[in-house]
Amino acid sequence: MIKKAIFLLLLVFITSVTTSFAASDENGLRLIKVKPDREFELAPEEHNYAFSVADSKYLISNKGIVQWENQKGMLKNFKLYEYETGSDAGMYITKLFYTQFKDNLVILFELDDMDYGAAKIVMIKKGFSELMWIGHIPGFNLCNGLIEQNFIYIAASGFIGKLDLESGKYLWSYDDLYNKYKANIFVNIEISGDLAAFYYLKEPIYNAKSYVLKYSKVNGKLIGCSKVKKSE
Repeated sequence: MIKKAIFLLLLVFITSVTTSFAASDENGLRLIKVKPDREFELAPEEHNYAFSVADSKYLISNKGIVQWENQKGMLKNFKLYEYETGSDAGMYITKLFYTQFKDNLVILFELDDMDYGAAKIVMIKKGFSELMWIGHIPGFNLCNGLIEQNFIYIAASGFIGKLDLESGKYLWSYDDLYNKYKANIFVNIEISGDLAAFYYLKEPIYNAKSYVLKYSKVNGKLIGCSKVKKSE
């Protein structure tokens, strides 16, 4: 888990920044962001995330309890993580994205306990309440992921990675980008040819200057870091 300290963001600011960096999905599939069923100011305030995929309905509480129901009336409950015990005890879901991948379900979500933040990605088997794998993301300020073929590109405060959706394992990742580049708030991920570009802000302020880190998709080698031009 990462200490959130002074880097908590206002929802309005995040929305405006993300919108300004809206990108074409021609070279990748973005996940769908789910709005909570009620507005909340603090993570512990009760809220849920509801969505449907194919013939299944999902209702996920902010404590990670999933209620799954299909068209035949089958109903099951299961957990995305352990709220009561372990390293995620006391953590609440404050942001959630999902999509289908080869008929299975991918869920990307951020956790928060008001002091620390982290995130996770899970794969749920089609038609079952079964977690196929769980991936850890050591950062908050979770950015929407971008899927290309069998891989997803992920970004959170100080962290980026390329994860294999078949195995749930990272092909490459970096978790020291805040110290090196002050990469605090990733707002967009783009793919172009053999490059993966991660756009970020250093500060949660209005009209903050934006930067981009570019990596080789194949081996994760850094190609360069630069300030984003207005036309980019």
